[in-house]
Amino acid sequence: MAVRDRGLARLLLVSAAGGMMLAAIETLTPVRLAELTGRLESGSTVYAFVAAVGFAANAVGSSVAPLVARLLRTSTRAAVAAIAVAAASLGGLAASVALSGTAGIVAAGVAYFLVFAALSVEELVRGELIHLRVESARRATVMSVDSLQLQFGGLLITLGLGPLTTGLGIGGTWAAVAVLILVSSLLFVRLPARRVAPVPAPTRT
Repeated sequence: MAVRDRGLARLLLVSAAGGMMLAAIETLTPVRLAELTGRLESGSTVYAFVAAVGFAANAVGSSVAPLVARLLRTSTRAAVAAIAVAAASLGGLAASVALSGTAGIVAAGVAYFLVFAALSVEELVRGELIHLRVESARRATVMSVDSLQLQFGGLLITLGLGPLTTGLGIGGTWAAVAVLILVSSLLFVRLPARRVAPVPAPTRT
């Protein structure tokens, strides 16, 4: 289906980019918090609170997504705006490595909230765009493939996190992923129109 529908292929590729961002954040944030607190155990405790902030952000993002789409008039604009906010927030998370102690923890928590809220808006809007391109009988299958794309993106970035972090550091790695996720917003630009199969005329009996 994605081969026939270039728009659907683009939307699925965005999911892979999102998986890269999630894996980079969720893998490196505990390491960063352990650095800030000085111990792995205390870093894990702080990460539990930061992760809770992320779940709360998901709820907030999901609740405001329809409003964002209405304000920006189209779903594609809302998705692009959400990705831009997520990329900027991840850039803020990258910049927060210059901070230490409580300031670094607070900055990480704020960036975490903004990233996950924006990502939740993008996922909801993108899901709507996917549903509009796929007939109801195949939507569950396509959304399963979308989930696999997310995991595939996470797999790819996880394999490269070691070399990336060694060469760029945690902040540099986050910054690189922020650029990657921002570039992925271009997949929404001039999204090909969906092809709708003709509906047969009703027959009279």
